Amino acid sequence: MDSICKVLAELSQDNQKPILIIFSHTHVDHIYLGLVDQRFQNYGKVFYVCHTSGSDLLKSGDQKYTQAELVGIPIPSLCVDIPLFQKNLDLKGLSNIPEIEIEHKHYQLSDSVSLECVRFIFPNNQCISFWEVPGHSADSIAVQAGSLLHVGDIPFATSPGIAGVPGWNPKELSRTIIRLSWIILNQKISIICQGHGNACTSDELKKNLMNLQQDLDAMPEITMFDKTRLSGALLHATDLIDEAHRILPILAGRIMLLRYRLEELEEDDLARNLEKILPDEEIDKILVQFSRYYDNFKSGLRCEYQVILKAIQTLQKIKSFLSGNNVENIIDSSLLRRTLQLFSDLLSSIQGNIPTGSLSFVNPVDLIQDVAHRRSSHMMSDEEILLKADDEDEFKKVLVCRLAEYQNLSDIKITIDSPIDPQTIYADSERLSDFFSVLIDYYYTYGADEAHITINTLPEFVLIKIAPNGACFQPCLPLSRAMIRSIKYAGGELVKIPGKESEEMVLKFSTKDPSLTGSNQN
Repeated sequence: MDSICKVLAELSQDNQKPILIIFSHTHVDHIYLGLVDQRFQNYGKVFYVCHTSGSDLLKSGDQKYTQAELVGIPIPSLCVDIPLFQKNLDLKGLSNIPEIEIEHKHYQLSDSVSLECVRFIFPNNQCISFWEVPGHSADSIAVQAGSLLHVGDIPFATSPGIAGVPGWNPKELSRTIIRLSWIILNQKISIICQGHGNACTSDELKKNLMNLQQDLDAMPEITMFDKTRLSGALLHATDLIDEAHRILPILAGRIMLLRYRLEELEEDDLARNLEKILPDEEIDKILVQFSRYYDNFKSGLRCEYQVILKAIQTLQKIKSFLSGNNVENIIDSSLLRRTLQLFSDLLSSIQGNIPTGSLSFVNPVDLIQDVAHRRSSHMMSDEEILLKADDEDEFKKVLVCRLAEYQNLSDIKITIDSPIDPQTIYADSERLSDFFSVLIDYYYTYGADEAHITINTLPEFVLIKIAPNGACFQPCLPLSRAMIRSIKYAGGELVKIPGKESEEMVLKFSTKDPSLTGSNQN
């Protein structure tokens, strides 16, 4: 804002010269300084311009639609001088701007898509065009000056934490993608200014608009982002960051050990390549930055909504490292999958959806035995590896995989007591499998040499009791909240949690599909 005032001071010598303050839409992050900063009055006569629906909100001092309530920043009421796109445009606000002309144009782009434009034409024949582009909010407008187009928050409208804000309308946003594409093509737009971040070219916006439409096509129904949804999302965000602090050092440590073993075998090139897979120093820096941001939140310097957006930004960076490299062959797949699943669960909670698994009937004994087998066996036999010896590149790949497997194998023993013919449970097999993998890692880390699992069948439920054994077993940290919550998302319920008296935990799963209650079940 200081930079804007500096420019105005250099340009304006007449404090009666009109200054237009244009709101692209009336969300608080786009209007607050324009409402409360009084320095503009020193440089000219101020006229406020926005969409007519936003004008009504500002006049009433609305705190909900503007998101002022969400971020904890109250806004003052304001009478907008020039409300755009009302049926009979009120020219009173323009009466003090000499010789300005105004025109309204309607474009019918298709049977279902129309586009409205209001144009202010100044004495020197320069003009500002305002285009009606709802979707992110009902009062969103794009502002054109020559070949420059300001599009507000439309480029981010489908982003987590943005989709679902007050005014969100996915059907209208889909039409606005068509509208903006038409404007770029027919108005010779070259530079795009966005509501946040740097400017981009029209070609870059075209690609962005294509991605927006793809997001819309794949997006589930999203509830309104309100205080309740915010609180749930914040809980997931902080839990996920905690899990990142737990999991990423494990991943980095395993890669570091793998590099060491490759260097011992004088495979220096392979070892150097592994450095690029998980840049632990960079990830450390990202997590530290978030921790400081979260400390500011706890000190009252940041609001919940800002923390959510920062968490998403942080985790998207981490996810890019995990998704952008071929790490699944050198890192325990369940650990990697669970890390990415936690991120997916956060996005679901931000969209207002309770994360759910793909539930089906699962044999719990088979599932646990499969987990145990994967932790104690190699994916490729020694004979199969030797067959790769004639191809140096292939041999190096399988060598890295075999060395990595040794890190994922643990000496912990898994024993199961169950009925001869165990009842199937209704659960997400992948989530439940990952839960057992992480739980066994947890036991192994803190000194357990055995995990004893007892399966009891009741008429409508199966109880799975899990008890770690070992003279040296002494957990320093409790099970994380995210890990406990994952049981629910897998379709189960934690009915007994580990405590001081006993480290045993008990899971409960239904033997029936709840959606088919009262009907025949398999």
